[in-house]
Amino acid sequence: MRTELPAVAAARQRLDESSYADVRRIECESRDGAIALKGCVSSFFRKQMALAAVARLVPMELIRDEIVVVERMSIT
Repeated sequence: MRTELPAVAAARQRLDESSYADVRRIECESRDGAIALKGCVSSFFRKQMALAAVARLVPMELIRDEIVVVERMSIT
């Protein structure tokens, strides 16, 4: 069984509190002394929301941003 570090568990809780499902699906893990956030969201706004939520816990330089914005293309 893998044990989460307190900062990772707190970051996970912050992401889980989001009203956006894609933000709640972002993976959160400890890697090389930083918190790695990995996943896909549907807008840059949601990516920024996720980063800001975790940045309230740890400095931005300790956040490894691996979040990808995948916007849906509309056919007109």
